Amino acid sequence: MFLCTQLSAQTLTNGNATWIYAGDITGAACNGNIDFDAGNGIDQAFSADWYYAIGANGLSVNFPAPSAANITTTDSTLVAFYPDLGGVTGLNATLTIILTEIGPLNVQAAQLMQIDNNTGGDIDIKLFNYLDLDKNNATTENAVLELQDECNLITAVTNVNDASQVCYFAVNAADGYEIDSYPNLCEKLDAGATSLSNSGLPLLGSDYTQAYQFDGTVPTGGSLTGETLVAFGEIPEAAVVDEATGQCTFPSTPAPEFTVGQPVQNCDGETFTLIFAFDGEASGTQYTFTEMTQAGVNPVTITDDGTVTEVTMGVYPYDASWNISVVGDFPGGAMPVFTGDSECPPPFDCQDLMADFGDTCDDNDATTVNDVITQACVCAGMTVSGCTDATACNYDAAATVDNSSCLYLDCEGVCGGASLVGTTCDDGDATTVGDVYDAACSCAGMTVPGCIEVAACNYDVTATVDDGSCLYLDCVGVCGGTTLAGSTCDDGDATTIGDMYDATCTCAGMTVPGCTDATACNYDAMATANDGSCLYLDCVGVCGGTTLEGSTCDDGDATTVGDVYDATCTCAGMTVPGCMEVAACNYDAAATVDDGNCLYLDCVGVCGGTTLAGSTCDDGNANTEDDVYTVACVCEGTPICMGQLGTLELGREGALSAVGTEVPQDGTEIYTWYNAADQVVAVLIGNPYYSPSVLGSYYVVVSHPTYDCFQILGPRTITELNGCCELDD
Repeated sequence: MFLCTQLSAQTLTNGNATWIYAGDITGAACNGNIDFDAGNGIDQAFSADWYYAIGANGLSVNFPAPSAANITTTDSTLVAFYPDLGGVTGLNATLTIILTEIGPLNVQAAQLMQIDNNTGGDIDIKLFNYLDLDKNNATTENAVLELQDECNLITAVTNVNDASQVCYFAVNAADGYEIDSYPNLCEKLDAGATSLSNSGLPLLGSDYTQAYQFDGTVPTGGSLTGETLVAFGEIPEAAVVDEATGQCTFPSTPAPEFTVGQPVQNCDGETFTLIFAFDGEASGTQYTFTEMTQAGVNPVTITDDGTVTEVTMGVYPYDASWNISVVGDFPGGAMPVFTGDSECPPPFDCQDLMADFGDTCDDNDATTVNDVITQACVCAGMTVSGCTDATACNYDAAATVDNSSCLYLDCEGVCGGASLVGTTCDDGDATTVGDVYDAACSCAGMTVPGCIEVAACNYDVTATVDDGSCLYLDCVGVCGGTTLAGSTCDDGDATTIGDMYDATCTCAGMTVPGCTDATACNYDAMATANDGSCLYLDCVGVCGGTTLEGSTCDDGDATTVGDVYDATCTCAGMTVPGCMEVAACNYDAAATVDDGNCLYLDCVGVCGGTTLAGSTCDDGNANTEDDVYTVACVCEGTPICMGQLGTLELGREGALSAVGTEVPQDGTEIYTWYNAADQVVAVLIGNPYYSPSVLGSYYVVVSHPTYDCFQILGPRTITELNGCCELDD
């Protein structure tokens, strides 16, 4: 019932028991992948597969089939490694299968799937373990609950045909389960599920399948584990809480043959070391531990000689993180990576300053004294306020912080006095105004330069010194303007030219008589006064000519009459519209322009009639139909029936039926029936049905006494006579 797709089987043995992965270890979807013999020679085929989902709302995905390079086996153990699960770098999974013969016909297979998070961030993960067990090749079982508590969910699966054939499926601390008939559950997981329904027990007399869910948020450096047991013979020992780890565990599951445990941090003031628990096999294999991120940590290489129980890495700074790869003989060539962040306490009250509270320090502030480390881990001292400016007249040499109390001598020598820069004073010079102290405490005023000429248009009554800037009004009243005597102007008379200002600022020009119309053919651009002499081009281009609007002309168009010049000097006549086609039945010999109204005789001689090519008619031939006029106005029809028509199948309506023939059926058609030897067995007129009395193959030729055509229907074979013809396909 199952498809096996893996090229090479993986076989585990322990005692007399065998466990064979005949198909894919994972990635089998709804297909079978395992053959099992508990030692009694009875083959039991079933499916055991794993799915995962990434993210809180992630959908289940079938674990892929592992590559051959990532599979390692011993006699009774198989380890498959899955690097970068789901394409997520550092998210690795390891599946461990351990076959154990506890006693004769008492065998269990432990499955342990562990996902390790070395991505550098927390990840929500779900694991699903799917099982379809067929006892002794049977596909119908009863499934009932044996035990359910905080650590266990154990079901018993029994062959409905042999109650002695029983197995158990035990799950360690699952977060959910679902029981259903094949293939509903595996199709649900293949389609993408977010969780299981916690339903389905008991399931009686069905092709039993089950799945279990393990989920959690896995921190970086942590892992999520799913553990199940398939037991044959006796119910497995229930899982219990391990006092050392606080986790549920199956007592009957043997420990893996080789492990490197998570490191333990050993803090020592400003540094720490990491201690790895090492459970080797005395294989002589070398293992190298390498710190890949933290500088200054040397690699450590050990030989698995049976004496090594722990490996120490470091020294690390007290607050450092670690990122350690281990290279050695791991399943599938895997390279475990251990990452983590320090949990060591800081060695100082103020770790960033590497000092304790009250230690002396230097806060690098020259304005403070008695600097110490405060409870806020800040180096701070005390200040002395006062005037710190040595140029001030009240300077305090003991002050460390300026309190803005500094005073200075004013321009009259008073400490803190009010006679400052900008204060009014008297410089003793009558030609200056606005006397004030400057930055050097010199008293000085300003002179006021300007135009002191009263007749000037920019005369400044406040000026004390003439600066030569006096200006005067020009001929257009602009102060200091350039429009002076001799400047061009416009006297407002359109008949004058050469307008300019005279010495009295009067604007005047001279007149020029002539034709001032720019459209005239004798236009004088120099004229300023029109003297009535303008002339214009006539319709033939003569300046002052007489060929004007209304004069006769020839427009060169033989189809027009009465040609004259119009207002735009365009020569145009009138046309005579009509039919100019000699072959038309309404030809007009007087027309000069064809007006598109020509008419022609139709197929029955009517001028402009509608009986044209394609019109219906009667060609007088009874053997034709759909008679119409051709392009040459010949009435022709389509023959109704001619020659041999295409062969058709015989129908069956109790008797053999030729009702479907295309020969005209008017009651005079002839049906000639033949047997397989081409012998005439019946001739019927107007009757398309024939009921043979002898089994065999028959066909019919349909003809017509009026039409020159015939058609063959059949042959068709009769296989049984029972009052109505039974025909083969």
